[in-house]
Amino acid sequence: MQICELCQIYGVPVRETNWEKRRKFDYEPYVLIKASTQLYQNSGEGVIVYGGHSTLPQLLGYRLMRKPSKDIDSVGKEEHIKELLENRGLYSDFHYGLRENQIILTNDSNIIIGTGLDRIHDWEVPQDFYDNSMIFSIPDIGNVRVASPEYQIMLKLRRGYENMGIKPFYGKDRIDIANILLAPYYRSGLREVDLNELSNLVRFHITDDRSCLEKLVELANLEKVDNLNKDERNQLKEVLTILYSSLLTPRR
Repeated sequence: MQICELCQIYGVPVRETNWEKRRKFDYEPYVLIKASTQLYQNSGEGVIVYGGHSTLPQLLGYRLMRKPSKDIDSVGKEEHIKELLENRGLYSDFHYGLRENQIILTNDSNIIIGTGLDRIHDWEVPQDFYDNSMIFSIPDIGNVRVASPEYQIMLKLRRGYENMGIKPFYGKDRIDIANILLAPYYRSGLREVDLNELSNLVRFHITDDRSCLEKLVELANLEKVDNLNKDERNQLKEVLTILYSSLLTPRR
């Protein structure tokens, strides 16, 4: 079932989303994390968070390398979306965003959360995206389910690839990728990003053409992150060398 059909069944209003409203506010990480734990609870523990919000130090990152995202991106399966629809009264605003093709909800802290049904923009979410998601338990707040670091990075590279020739690679995506790649080296309890798995995801979900991959690597220019110290920069360079080797080596 399409998300618009579900919204129609549940009587969810349809309208344009006022994104300007969110730009008036800056949020502390604690407030954003709390919104994600509420999303986890209100969706039957099934909706998965992805995007810049996932790089907060409490989740897949290890330090704040940029201002926190002002909204939360998420996706879920039909049963989890239905659960969220049942709990829509817990939010100050709840509507179907026509342009976004998502449920758009706003909590009592005025944080906007976009939730898709098995799709992230025009990309159909595969089952292993759900299977490989990770649950973080935040003391005194609750649990958050996030996409794996490999899928997080692939999605950011995918956006850059889709914008190739139209827009430059987003600086915030470059910073977020660096944060995810570096976090396991500076924070206990996080596994290292599986660079071979990441390469496989890029080849499968973005492109398997070597020349296109080379252009993507050049466009992303992942070494170009300004706010790193010498140790972080050297560590990132080491990881990227392995990643690029894996990504650009022809598969047998």
